[in-house]
Amino acid sequence: MITFPRSVVLDAIGKVKKNPTYYARDPAWDVRFDGERVFPYAGGGDPKLVDLDTGVIRPSTYEDIAAAARVGDVLDNCCFAAGLVIPNDVPPEMIAIKTAEAMVKNSAKSLTGYAPDPLSVDYLVKMLECISGGPEEFRRRPLISLSGSPSSPLTYSEHVSDVLIRSLELGVPYTVIPCPIAGET
Repeated sequence: MITFPRSVVLDAIGKVKKNPTYYARDPAWDVRFDGERVFPYAGGGDPKLVDLDTGVIRPSTYEDIAAAARVGDVLDNCCFAAGLVIPNDVPPEMIAIKTAEAMVKNSAKSLTGYAPDPLSVDYLVKMLECISGGPEEFRRRPLISLSGSPSSPLTYSEHVSDVLIRSLELGVPYTVIPCPIAGET
């Protein structure tokens, strides 16, 4: 367990950027947090979905992520592109990369996603640097934010911590989300 003195925590909080912007390929969809408005998006992570043609529950696919990104791209009240499901037709070690690929190919909005490990963060950044116009442009306008969740009571696994640290080293905004414990921590 690692603990920090109160002064270190308060100093770090003081350095947090106020009113950050999450960037999109289309600058009209940049999300500028102002502390007043809410910016909704559709989260995800389900390995199954209800097929709209058959009504049958089936494993989700890469094409389902692409279709969801296209729908989200045309919804004015959806502010981010997000993978709604997990593609079962993709090798496990490629899920984060292929999910981001499907989203960026099908939406001009800011991407939000996850990375299972620091190496995946590196690959995501390399892919998005190509789309951005190079490393400098990606650093100026990162097109993705990554996220991770604590476990109760507000603890972070080594995995989540490693991804968070690598994300910040590469200039990728990182959002802490309370998915598994909403309302508890």
